[in-house]
Amino acid sequence: RRPNEPITMGISTESLSQLGVDMSEILRGVGQRIGRELALELREEVSDEDFWNRLIKQWDSLGMGELEIDSIPPKLVTVKDSNNCEKNSQLGTILCHMDEGVLEGILMERHGFEATASERLCTSKGQDHCLFEISIASVL
Repeated sequence: RRPNEPITMGISTESLSQLGVDMSEILRGVGQRIGRELALELREEVSDEDFWNRLIKQWDSLGMGELEIDSIPPKLVTVKDSNNCEKNSQLGTILCHMDEGVLEGILMERHGFEATASERLCTSKGQDHCLFEISIASVL
């Protein structure tokens, strides 16, 4: 393991990469499953507005930061005060892929469409917040 490189289950990200293992895709998949579960927990919310308001509170209570959305369903998601990125910038860049997956899973489960979340700004790279752009690929 190289100095300041995050550890992944005792194996460095660099070592996994050399073996052809892309941790960003693995964490995105894990995040999608988490996002689906979060959406299922709130499935009794009939109104999309009530759903997203409760999700914003839950996101914060899980220590994932302050979530702001531009619309319902969102096209832009801003995350402020995310503990993942700000406490450890090396680990934060890896966990950002999981956050992308969480957002994708929520959208898949709640709204029934396949979406791709792409991080455009990140606190681990010096910005004051993370910004995820949502692209809707297709209706499931």
